[in-house]
Amino acid sequence: MKQSRIHAAVIAAGLMVAGAQASAEDCTLGERYFKRAEAAQAAYDDESRIRNLQLAAQACNDSAIWLELGDAIMEIRDAAEPWLGVDAEDAEDGFAIRASDAYSRANEYAATPAASAAAMLGWSRVAFCEVGDPERAEQAILKAEQLAPEDSE
Repeated sequence: MKQSRIHAAVIAAGLMVAGAQASAEDCTLGERYFKRAEAAQAAYDDESRIRNLQLAAQACNDSAIWLELGDAIMEIRDAAEPWLGVDAEDAEDGFAIRASDAYSRANEYAATPAASAAAMLGWSRVAFCEVGDPERAEQAILKAEQLAPEDSE
């Protein structure tokens, strides 16, 4: 277990050093990590799911992967709160910070207005539910509506 964590850290560090621009090889690697994340989700292994989504997102810098990471963090947070006593109003619990970063990167790498709107909606959920800032959440929702007015969400 310890060796696999070290291995994952080395891989993550290597991906970060590779730079922000994703090549075709990076997205192939990202797809492999994404498939591992899907398998981990099916096996109810949240830690592995998040780790593989992080590696996939870092490898490929694809908006959809970053969005999936943010959503996964929020799903795990929602499931963890009753069992672990996580305070939903506490922005320092780590969930809000990690999800916010994932949604921000999803927006950064969004290739379409609809993809950017989806990231803004995810971020609004963090702002409203986790941070307790309804004004910022509303601003994000309004921005999402401007970006994708045809999307009813």
